[in-house]
Amino acid sequence: MCLYTYVYVYDRIELTVTESLNVELDRDHTMTKFEVKGNFEVVVNNPDCSKCVIHTGVDPNAKLSLGRVKWNLHPRMDEANWKQGILALKDADKSFRIGRACKTSILRWRLTSTKEEAIPIRIEFWPETELNKIRVNATYSVEREEVQLKNVIINFPTPLRFFIFIIFAFELRWIIGDVATDAKGSFEYRLENCELEGLWPVTAHFDIEPMYSGMSVAKVTLQGNESTEFQFDVKAFCHAETYRLGEAS
Repeated sequence: MCLYTYVYVYDRIELTVTESLNVELDRDHTMTKFEVKGNFEVVVNNPDCSKCVIHTGVDPNAKLSLGRVKWNLHPRMDEANWKQGILALKDADKSFRIGRACKTSILRWRLTSTKEEAIPIRIEFWPETELNKIRVNATYSVEREEVQLKNVIINFPTPLRFFIFIIFAFELRWIIGDVATDAKGSFEYRLENCELEGLWPVTAHFDIEPMYSGMSVAKVTLQGNESTEFQFDVKAFCHAETYRLGEAS
C-alpha cells in the first residue's frame, strides 16, 4: 500500500484513490482473467474549498502498455476538463458537499489485459504423486518491472497440519511479506492420505505499488482561479482482491 502523507487535519481536502486487482490462472499457469477496477473519492472538510478543481497526473486519452483504461466520470463532473486530466464540477455554481459523511466518488475506471506481463507475481504449483504420498513444489517470482508488493501471502489448501508454517482451517499459508522486482522464492512439502484434486485453488493476497492506471494528483486549485491552491492529502493503494490459480474440482 502506498501512502502519501495522509493526516487527518480538518481543513485539508482528503482524496482516496483505490484499485482492486482480479487475476485468474488455470492449472497450466496460463492467465485467463486480468482486471483492474479503480475509484477516486473526495472529502472536502472546509466550505472555502468546496469549489475545488483536482489536477491529476494522468492523460485519459493515452493507451497504456497493457491496454486502454476505460474511464467512467460522475455525471456532475465536466467531461471537457477531464480530457485534460482535470476533475472539475460541470456546473460552476455547484459545490462539493462538506464533511467525511459526504465522501463522493467522482471517477471510476476499468483496465483489462490479455498480456501475461500484467501479472505482478507469478506463482507456480507442482503437485506430484509418489505412491500414497503427494509431494508439492511451489515457487513465486516477481517479473513485472518496477513493482513492489506488500504483505504477500500465498494460500494452499491442505488437509494436514504443519508446525513450520501457520495453518488456518486446513490451509497452508506461505507468508512472504514485502518483495520487489526480480524477487524469487520456493519451498517443498509432502502430504499423505489426500487427493490431488483437493489441493486447488491456490490463492494469494497482497498490495501493489505503483497503481496500474498511473493515477496521481498534482495539485488542487480554486475553480476559476488556478493560482489559488488548496492543501490536500492522498491515500492511494492497489490491492489484490482476487488472485486464484486453478479451480477446485
